[in-house]
Amino acid sequence: MRHPWRHVDDAKSCPGGGAQADPASIAPGAIRTSIKRQAWETQADLDRLLTLIRYRRIGEPEEIVRAAVWLASDEANCFVGTTLIWMAG
Repeated sequence: MRHPWRHVDDAKSCPGGGAQADPASIAPGAIRTSIKRQAWETQADLDRLLTLIRYRRIGEPEEIVRAAVWLASDEANCFVGTTLIWMAG
């Protein structure tokens, strides 16, 4: 696994060969953590929240962890300067 701040050589090895490597980021939607617990404490709160979410479910922290691990892996060496918009939640 490589460091999430990619080296310039990684970008040059991508199609089109970038001159500079920029870090990628993750922008999660509603994720089941204690920060937003009040948003689904009651069934009425949960129902209201789900009407705002395209896929009608709350994301799990493990999903964001898997995305972060992938971004830090060699498999994502050409995925630079972009934000993953995590709409599973």
